[in-house]
Amino acid sequence: MITNGVENVSWWQHRKEGFLSVMDHLIGPPSTFERPLSWWKSQDEGVEELSNFVSNLRPGTALFAANDLAGLKIARVCARKRISVPQDISILGVDDDYLF
Repeated sequence: MITNGVENVSWWQHRKEGFLSVMDHLIGPPSTFERPLSWWKSQDEGVEELSNFVSNLRPGTALFAANDLAGLKIARVCARKRISVPQDISILGVDDDYLF
């Protein structure tokens, strides 16, 4: 599974393509949930939409977030849905952003 937080940026496109290629080879095409960075920056915007996506994931799913803001938003949605991280869903956020 993959979530996208950055559009039209070459490093993100390379990161995304590499991840999708490996996942496709290992398990088949993964589900995606892609939104622009501005969507992820708002921790309240689109929460219901993201909540629906997360609710349909099987336990044991791993999510690859394009950046730490996306990972944080996913984690907050999981907490609201009482989905345990990392027991039910694992989240990998990248960039080592200072969030707290």
